[in-house]
Amino acid sequence: MNTHIIKLSWIFTLVSALFLTAATTAPFCAAADVGHAVAMTEQDRALLSSIVSALDADSRTSGQRISAQCNQGHVRLEGSVDSDAASKAAEHIVQQIPHVVAVENHLTVH
Repeated sequence: MNTHIIKLSWIFTLVSALFLTAATTAPFCAAADVGHAVAMTEQDRALLSSIVSALDADSRTSGQRISAQCNQGHVRLEGSVDSDAASKAAEHIVQQIPHVVAVENHLTVH
């Protein structure tokens, strides 16, 4: 495994720390469907946690450089993956998660 690949769990830890730091003012998540920052709901936080867990648990997407943003169930995947199959797998995995309304796949293959 390439040592330069940031594991998804590390990304989740970093994102969680950022949200916890900002929680006393206003937690924000970039909105996938409106293109600007909006307050992140509890449901979106829970959804983001489910997304990260599901992607990290699947061998096709674990260890890939994937980030997820969500707004009212609309999910945007960004980052880079090793193959087109990994990109499609990530999209399919997220689509199967309850409360996901739509998935925008902006993953690049390297």
